[in-house]
Amino acid sequence: TTFAAKGIPPGTTLPEFPMEMPDSSEVRQYLGIQEAKTFTLSQISGKLVLVEFYSMYCPVCQRQAPRTNKIYKSIQDDPVLNKDIKVIGVGLTNKQQEIDIYKNTFRVDFPIIADPEKTIAEKTGIKDIPMIVLVDKKGKVLLSHLGVIDKTDEFLKEIREVHEKQ
Repeated sequence: TTFAAKGIPPGTTLPEFPMEMPDSSEVRQYLGIQEAKTFTLSQISGKLVLVEFYSMYCPVCQRQAPRTNKIYKSIQDDPVLNKDIKVIGVGLTNKQQEIDIYKNTFRVDFPIIADPEKTIAEKTGIKDIPMIVLVDKKGKVLLSHLGVIDKTDEFLKEIREVHEKQ
């Protein structure tokens, strides 16, 4: 695939990392998670999770924002994909306040989790951003892309191909 050359190699397992429980019951419902102090990717309902690792202060991430929004909307509008794939953002080293500003500025509708203590950044070892990763329930990377996605339609096509094999 065109995207395998960049990012986390498919077949790699993303280490489990705890995320702060979202305040919003709407977000918890979308992710299908039970209220607790924290949650992990494996607890999210759906077969696959598309995770975008980014930072509010990364200019490339800001350029990527409308593209990720488009990918999220396409998944939501697809009756099969929206059942099986959940989309979540992780603001590496960002506080909740910074995430709220980012979400408002770039009109992001999917949930974004804060990483104020840098625990997720340390657990995953992800330094290069924006990094989009499609993982299964076990955290196995099925698809990943580093940097701006120039061709969102092609990327969506790859998501569909990977989804069909699951």
